Amino acid sequence: MGKPGFLQLFLLAVIVFSTLALTFNPSQAASKGKIVVAVSIPPLAEWVEKVGGNRVEALVLIPKGASPHLYEPPPSTLLEACKAKLIVMVGLGLEPWTEKIIQINPEAKILRVAEGVKLRSLEGKPDPHVWLSLKVAVKAVSRIAQALAELDPDHAGFYRENAEAYQAELLRLHREIETMLSKFKGETLLVAHPAWGYFADDYGLKQLFIGDDPSPARVASVIEKARSLGIKTVFAEPFSSLKTVELVAGEIGGKILFLDPLPADYVEGLRRNALTIMEGLKDG
Repeated sequence: MGKPGFLQLFLLAVIVFSTLALTFNPSQAASKGKIVVAVSIPPLAEWVEKVGGNRVEALVLIPKGASPHLYEPPPSTLLEACKAKLIVMVGLGLEPWTEKIIQINPEAKILRVAEGVKLRSLEGKPDPHVWLSLKVAVKAVSRIAQALAELDPDHAGFYRENAEAYQAELLRLHREIETMLSKFKGETLLVAHPAWGYFADDYGLKQLFIGDDPSPARVASVIEKARSLGIKTVFAEPFSSLKTVELVAGEIGGKILFLDPLPADYVEGLRRNALTIMEGLKDG
């Protein structure tokens, strides 16, 4: 007999977890009468909750601190995802593990945030980090409202009004960040991970990245470029390789500041990131 396939393993996991899920499921009461929406990364949960209000329950599929590029959901998460009527994900291969969710929950509606976005190129491939653009967020919120209205047409007006209110909040933040970073137009962000290209484009900045597993030649090239530009700050992330970041920072005589590309509190988190970027750019 051959090795069991993914679906066989998943069905076995369902048998193991189903009794527990049925007898003790804290989210069951909370989600009674609500539309369960699974989201692949934390920022998308705020989008869903702001639009859906008390008529939705957002289920974040990835734990805090995990990288969406590398995460593998346990059977318990797959089981939870079976409840979702809508799955909101980024797409473009950012979260390859979401294909498992789609496979076991084929009835769910799928919304890929990157669809319809004017994509930047990242090392010859489409850059998937679209959620860090407030312009993209505004458009995605409209699509979330439409998807929820299709699932719950009696409350379409509710979702539309919520979406419009949240979009106004997003646009206010966009204007705030524009003002905050206006004096730095044309300057370059030196980042560990290349997540900030769309954000940089929105505010007239450029992105120079080290990479997740850079070659010695790549590191040397980045150091040389950073020195020529007078850069004195390296922006890292919670899951960055600090050894390489510290090496680059040391070579340019600079400091390290941390950004969060996956804030659960999207609006406030993006504001914090913008303030951190402003602080780093002030110092060169």
